[in-house]
Amino acid sequence: NTGTHSGTGGGVTADWQPFDTWRIGVSGERFARSTPMRALRYGITSDEPAARVTWRRDESLSFAVTAAYQPFSDGNRRTAGGFEARALIIDLPHFDVTARGDLYTSANSRSDGPYFAPRSDLTATAGMMIEHVAWRRYENSFVHALTIDAGSYSQQGYGTGWVGTLGYEHRWRFDPLTEFRYGIQATRRIYDGDVERGIALIIALTQRL
Repeated sequence: NTGTHSGTGGGVTADWQPFDTWRIGVSGERFARSTPMRALRYGITSDEPAARVTWRRDESLSFAVTAAYQPFSDGNRRTAGGFEARALIIDLPHFDVTARGDLYTSANSRSDGPYFAPRSDLTATAGMMIEHVAWRRYENSFVHALTIDAGSYSQQGYGTGWVGTLGYEHRWRFDPLTEFRYGIQATRRIYDGDVERGIALIIALTQRL
């Protein structure tokens, strides 16, 4: 990271699959990527150990539980947990629709810092991801996907409001190990009772070794 606060971070992840349907993962980050940008502006950093347990029956149904602990350099201690559900409801050649459900909650020991840190909050969303394989030749493929999610957000002291995400992306796979994707995402979020709308451009390259 460079800017008001400059530094180098790193992370490690370990996964264990004791059975075909279960996967247990732990991770740790020094100078975590999830540190809010406003915290970095004021020279505040954070680390993050986390854990994830996933049950996956097959490609059509999976559930996951996550937990994370994030200590900040200003003394704030954030704990977070979540639940994810995914179900493939339409499975046709070159066309899939996946239903999604997510719960996320967090709590902070301090909420008086210069960054967003609610005493406690809860997000509940549901939606779907629609994927279409427009072109495929052997290991190469081009997929475009539409994601729609909506739900409610509750923050202690600020009530409840609705949030949502609408995203569209292209995915290019050049071989079994390389995938390039790009897209656009529109969001509606609530911070301390104020609605914030955002548009983000996403570019990512995944290279497996």
